[in-house]
Amino acid sequence: MSFSDLSDILRQKPGGAERYESPQFESGGHKWKLSLYPNGDAQSGGDGHISLYLNMVEAADHSYGSGVGVTYKMLVWDRIRDERCGIEPHPTMRKFHSLKKRWGFTRLMSLATFKDAQSGYLVDDCCLFGIEMNVVSPDVQLRSLSIVKEPDHGTFKWKLDKFSTLGEESYDSDPFMVEAQQWNLCVFPNGDSRQKGSCLSLFLSAHDVKCHGGSKVYVDATLRLKDQHFSKDHEISLRRWFHGSGRWGWPAFVLLTDLKDKARGFLMDDSLVLEVTFNAISTISYTKAE
Repeated sequence: MSFSDLSDILRQKPGGAERYESPQFESGGHKWKLSLYPNGDAQSGGDGHISLYLNMVEAADHSYGSGVGVTYKMLVWDRIRDERCGIEPHPTMRKFHSLKKRWGFTRLMSLATFKDAQSGYLVDDCCLFGIEMNVVSPDVQLRSLSIVKEPDHGTFKWKLDKFSTLGEESYDSDPFMVEAQQWNLCVFPNGDSRQKGSCLSLFLSAHDVKCHGGSKVYVDATLRLKDQHFSKDHEISLRRWFHGSGRWGWPAFVLLTDLKDKARGFLMDDSLVLEVTFNAISTISYTKAE
């Protein structure tokens, strides 16, 4: 049957049923059909255009919250150049459920463009439509990214008194919160096992950042040893992903000889001040597609 014959038959059909439905096909464990309106879906404002929709068959069991997500691209073939024109919706994923069984394009393409002999879409009164689609499993994880620059309360200062009496073990600061995530500083005053006796080791620790399908956090931070006399701080930037309960930093943050040098101003009255400033924090959260 030619495109013109199909258009005429549908236009004259009782009840104004102006669509032609494709044979049923299966994708992602569900059944589908394409609905073509060669004269346009007039009730939806498609006059003067080709209207093309994807329909889910037997969607009654799917509520709004448990619908089926689909990414798709409608295809129209240019038969002159043997190429396909792909038209995608925005956003690219649509949810099919009992209240919304149909998605597509009321105005896929103007009839003037479609029938233009140079376009190649209608050749010898014949045309070819199709769809490229992917059904998203409910187990697929969706990822969202949030970025906060210079977060509120993003600087934490920690004063260590009686530094000369501190042993070789590690010491943790009080916990503090930045963007709903708990953190603390961890210091080895005389160096960890890799720098024992030569350097002060300094780390930033995260508490219970979810992973394995939960969340992870990227941190752009600056860790400092404060110069309490000349304001010439010793600082190093940290840019790392955190997940679970872990810590990142430097075994050799500063040489002990530099730390104890009175001309540097780091150690005053046997006390030193450590500080961390969060320049930016990015959180990636994973949730299951509904």
